[in-house]
Amino acid sequence: MKKFILITSIFLSFNFLIKGYEGGYIDGKWYAFYNNTYRERGCIQDKFDEGPAGCSEFGTNISINKVDLMVIGIAEIKDKVLLKVSDFKLNINNRFFEKDMTYTPNNYPVRPNYKGNQKFPIFYFSNKEALLSYLKENNKNMTFNGKEWIEDYNGKKIKFLGVDSINLKWEPKYPPYYTSEKGDKIELN
Repeated sequence: MKKFILITSIFLSFNFLIKGYEGGYIDGKWYAFYNNTYRERGCIQDKFDEGPAGCSEFGTNISINKVDLMVIGIAEIKDKVLLKVSDFKLNINNRFFEKDMTYTPNNYPVRPNYKGNQKFPIFYFSNKEALLSYLKENNKNMTFNGKEWIEDYNGKKIKFLGVDSINLKWEPKYPPYYTSEKGDKIELN
């Protein structure tokens, strides 16, 4: 019986430690990459400096390792290029727990009232040259398929141009590459 209790305790502890982000609210704002810990809250609210708390100089502790996207459309807003994706796999590292976690539309952290729904954050290149450089370096080409549609972006209507499905595998050139705990937009450069 003691062995059973010991093994069960170890198993439950292990499952607790490998749990990914569930998200949470801070001052009424949703943060996808936040697990309601004092240290994470302090870093997000800029209460801690780099040092014992483990905050990075960017105020975030979420480092992107790689992103795998299935792109079906693009839109340009000034110099920014938004990617419309049908599927993604996002591999991140959390500095607090020092472990990698992989997210897809099915397990991406969402607000409680959206549980059970797929979540697609906005993936974008901050400038057109970064996207063109990525395509050239990886021998990729986007072929437009003639489809167009309008979507809401930050309260504005923008036009997306459809492309034949293309798989983009992106890794940061200069790791660590940090992103916001909010998790609503993922910048690729």
